Amino acid sequence: MTIPNLSGTEFEFTYTNCDTLAKEEAIRIYASRASVKGESFLWRLSNRNALLFNYDPGRPDGLLPTVVSSGNNRILISIPEVSSILFQSRKWKNLSIDYDVGHITYP
Repeated sequence: MTIPNLSGTEFEFTYTNCDTLAKEEAIRIYASRASVKGESFLWRLSNRNALLFNYDPGRPDGLLPTVVSSGNNRILISIPEVSSILFQSRKWKNLSIDYDVGHITYP
């Protein structure tokens, strides 16, 4: 899933589920600068994704977090429940990132 332009930023959600050697399930949120019409190919090429949030959902329903603008250069990532949080970034470029994680159910 992708949120194309929120506060000048594009957000991409990825889901990974691998059971080859050990159980690994993760949802990751990446950020990149939203594309601008007429920008050069080299500029777009240099616009790499940055990992903001990586967590184990631990839920069979696959509930995704919400990402909303919460002010000038601020976003809020909300999710009611996760199994564990593997990575959280609080800042990306000029964007401040807040989190509202309701419950962590690490076994």
